[in-house]
Amino acid sequence: MIGRSDFQHPHGEWRPVIFWSWNGMLEKDRLRRQIRQMKEAGIGGFFMHARAGIQTPYLRREWFGMVQFCLEEARSNGMQAWAYDEYGWPSGYAGGEVPRLGPAYRAKALVELEHRETDAAYRLLGHDGQLGRYYYQWTAPLGNPRFLGASGVDLMNPDVVQAFIRHTHCVYEEHVGEAFGTAIPGIFSDEACLMMERGGTGNALPWTEGFQSRFQEAYGYDLIPHLASLFHSAGERYREIRYDYWRLMVELLVNHYSKPIFEWCGARGLAFTGHYMGEDHLTKIMRYLGDPMPHYEYMHIPGLDYLGRQIHKSDTELCAAGGTVMTVKQVTSAARQLNKPRVLSELFGGAGQMFDLRMQKWMIDWHLVLGVNMFTPHLLPYSMLGVAKRDWPPVIGPQQPWWSHAGQLHDYQARVTYALSQGERQVPLLVLHPMESAWELYRPQETAAVEALSDRLAELCLRLLDAQLDFDFGNEAIIARHGRVEEGQLIVGSAAYKGVVIPACTRLRPSTVQLLRQFHGEGGVIWYDEWACAPIPGLLETASFIPAARGLDIEELRLVQPALCRFYGKEGDHPIWLHERQGAGGKLLFLSNLSMSGQVRGELRIPGGARGELYRWDGETGEVSRVAATAGEDGALSVRVSFRPRQSLLLEWKEGAGAEAVGGQEERIAASHSGPAVRLNEERTYGGIVEIGGFNVAGGDDNLLLLDQFQCRDEEGGGWLQPACAQDTEIASMRTRLVRTAVAVSPEGLPAQVRLIAEPGICHSIRWDGVMLERTVADWMDPEYEGYGVPARLLGPGIHYAEIELRTECRELENMYLRGNFKVVRCGPKQFRLHPWNGDCDPSDLVNSGYPFFSGSLSLRTEFHWNGDAGEEHGSRWHIYCEKPQFAGAVLEINGHAAAARVWEPWAWDVTDWLVPGRNELVFHVVNTLRNVYGPHYVPHDERMPYLRRVVFLEQQHHELVLQPFGLGKVYMGYGLSDRNHKKE
Repeated sequence: MIGRSDFQHPHGEWRPVIFWSWNGMLEKDRLRRQIRQMKEAGIGGFFMHARAGIQTPYLRREWFGMVQFCLEEARSNGMQAWAYDEYGWPSGYAGGEVPRLGPAYRAKALVELEHRETDAAYRLLGHDGQLGRYYYQWTAPLGNPRFLGASGVDLMNPDVVQAFIRHTHCVYEEHVGEAFGTAIPGIFSDEACLMMERGGTGNALPWTEGFQSRFQEAYGYDLIPHLASLFHSAGERYREIRYDYWRLMVELLVNHYSKPIFEWCGARGLAFTGHYMGEDHLTKIMRYLGDPMPHYEYMHIPGLDYLGRQIHKSDTELCAAGGTVMTVKQVTSAARQLNKPRVLSELFGGAGQMFDLRMQKWMIDWHLVLGVNMFTPHLLPYSMLGVAKRDWPPVIGPQQPWWSHAGQLHDYQARVTYALSQGERQVPLLVLHPMESAWELYRPQETAAVEALSDRLAELCLRLLDAQLDFDFGNEAIIARHGRVEEGQLIVGSAAYKGVVIPACTRLRPSTVQLLRQFHGEGGVIWYDEWACAPIPGLLETASFIPAARGLDIEELRLVQPALCRFYGKEGDHPIWLHERQGAGGKLLFLSNLSMSGQVRGELRIPGGARGELYRWDGETGEVSRVAATAGEDGALSVRVSFRPRQSLLLEWKEGAGAEAVGGQEERIAASHSGPAVRLNEERTYGGIVEIGGFNVAGGDDNLLLLDQFQCRDEEGGGWLQPACAQDTEIASMRTRLVRTAVAVSPEGLPAQVRLIAEPGICHSIRWDGVMLERTVADWMDPEYEGYGVPARLLGPGIHYAEIELRTECRELENMYLRGNFKVVRCGPKQFRLHPWNGDCDPSDLVNSGYPFFSGSLSLRTEFHWNGDAGEEHGSRWHIYCEKPQFAGAVLEINGHAAAARVWEPWAWDVTDWLVPGRNELVFHVVNTLRNVYGPHYVPHDERMPYLRRVVFLEQQHHELVLQPFGLGKVYMGYGLSDRNHKKE
């Protein structure tokens, strides 16, 4: 199934397509440079995404001049330039053009109030005298900064969507339509939803002009007398009314938004892709969308948004507040059923600047094992000015110190993505999705029942995946359109299932029940979930309509498809998740240990595998190796496997191909493949272990001091006010326009010039201890940053003040920095002092060794003596390895020979060929992240937060500036074949 050349050198279509934030004044030279930097890092394409800060007029002649330029650059670099359909998000308002067409185009909401409202934005629909509630249609007024001074729009109104297409898609077609389907493969829709603005109250529901008449036509009764049932459990029919309301709302958004855009794109050779708002929990779905899955039928590449730094569960004892297994499975299920070969995930947004390549690989593996095969990392910023550095980081771009190593991750992701797009995924089970039960249970101000339903579904998903029982969701709207029973299997579109699981739910469609009865009558097996986690009112009794349905039993479920492979781990170990694919003449297996700390050992069994051979495809190196395995009397093939934390394996089993027994054992390997068979359970410990110490800093990028405390001039008293953080400094009403920041220098003074760095548009002039500084180019982070040289004669011992005269147009301060060859020592909760540079350091704690705000690459050097013992009797190689490092990547250099960079475990390098008897020189070139330079600086334990919004970076939750560790950890040398890290014994 896997082609060796295609795997080693994957085509650009398998590489990430990055979100490229156009957030400044676009210039061709800078665009060209960033495209080439993407190419060098293994990026396959980019979405041209207008975002906060953009100064080039959106969708105007200048904009399309830059789009055309990037198309040509993409072509010349073998990349693809994808369109993005909005200024920011959510899609639909066309940068403000659509809502300005008139009130009919603006967002609507159904609002419940306890009083009469006279504001013109509210139109009375009904009144419930018994409850004392008034029901209004609210129309969003213009003036919302979130929508560039306009408003959101009503996407259930077909006129609105056609206006959006005219003002966006057709304008793209006019300017660059000749590139549709080639250099521009598709267009991204972002966060489309039923309702975002809520009329100033949380007690609101989606609404659209003319909904009352549409409802009457669809169901034969008037909704207005029953509006209270949408907000309260009032009357005997409230569940039916809610169900009817939500079903029609979802159909309107599908038919009036997704379907026409899908058809418009398809007619022009464009792939319609993107994601909808709030797909990740039933409560969020109800708040924003009603049901995401029917939309995926009308996307060429359905997608999802996976915010944050955590998966479904992790060793950090925090659950994901953003995405869940449900988020991914909703999309991958519909894609498999509706024959859509690619599934996109926009991921990493809000994970924070600490989310380095190691963590990105972990999250990519989680997506891969669940079936995602197209990745859109969030976010490469064109500019780092202003809000850009706080715009749902991490930055995924050349501003990051680890960017020079990013190609390793992108090569890995592309190889495994290519492999897991071959063949057909083996999914024996269909889990009915309880979305329509949430319609009955949801009340905008009381969501406990829906939350319980969602939590129970999430737990069911994890039970199945932990047991390596893969499944798809069955959405009742999709089943109604594409479901049937054939030869004892339930067919949904192009997917066939041998078993069905009914989760906790309060209702099923009559058409679904009829199909289930037919399925059971032809021999299909149906289970229902009995595993309670929270009370849910009105749970459906499955036995009342499927008497032969069984209570959920994991071992019984396995019998549905006994030919599937299985990994048997030790009791208490972290479960291994398994993605299995079937192709011509073989199987593909992707196994993932998603634990951040736990090693897992066990046995992989491949039923019927004794008649073939097994290969390991290494996504990191592109190499392929045959695997030593044992054939059993039952015809199965068994392999002992040991997983490191966060390790995944890609295996291919090939039928036949001439396996042979080796050494009298039952180990079967490919006779046609040269080289020894590899074992997947190698855990040899290192021998001859010695600790290597004595490191000092031998070079690297310039150091940094954060300047985030500013004093305003007291206009009345003539002195200076108390220091405050930059964004908290009140400057809008100042008349003197003077602020200052203090810099402490050690008694030794500094021997060399430093440079003060500030963002443009802030400083009219800067005086250092009264001396005017000359403005130059900063040559750091962003080409627009300004630099101000501070000569050594002004860096004597004591406290120095940089007095800044602000520009008239400046309304908000941003942090400033000093950059140079110095060390930084903490001397208070927010106070730091500059010291002359020297190479002394604690390599395991560089933050407290003078580099608290450092962002870049440091070279750590030492020498050690080796006695020349080759350890030949052990048949082993000498390795140098790091234990518990705190860096984002490292290159090891020994005696002038550089080994490949390591950016995830194992942190070990084979140095056998470069060791010499006697003195050896060892240098580590380590890189970190942007976390300590850009924060958040006053939020403790931000690494434990599910995701970081923009506002987190401005919060003052802690009195002391919070930094994250950076260091080499302990360094050891020993001989062995293991890639494990071991403590010195």
